[in-house]
Amino acid sequence: MRADETVHSEGSCVDDSPTYRVNFWESSGRESWNLEAFVLSGARDLQEVLNWIESNENGRRVELFVELDDEPFTSFGTPRKSDLVRLQGIDPNEDEAESAFAVVPE
Repeated sequence: MRADETVHSEGSCVDDSPTYRVNFWESSGRESWNLEAFVLSGARDLQEVLNWIESNENGRRVELFVELDDEPFTSFGTPRKSDLVRLQGIDPNEDEAESAFAVVPE
């Protein structure tokens, strides 16, 4: 990670209440994961989202994203298509694929 000091500036657009996407992953066997996904809107700030996650994770792995597009809410069965920025976590399916090819030191 790199941290560089910068002068303060305001972007042309600030979203004070972004929409978040939360994925809870739970292992259902050797190489299988169950996913329960949520869309969170109207949060006061990130801390409120993190508190909600802590109250609902129940020992599951967590992925947290912010949606980049202002996508309307539709039915449960309609997939959301907004681009995402990952804030926390990793898809365990990706984690497994990476660890399958890891080099083990002798």
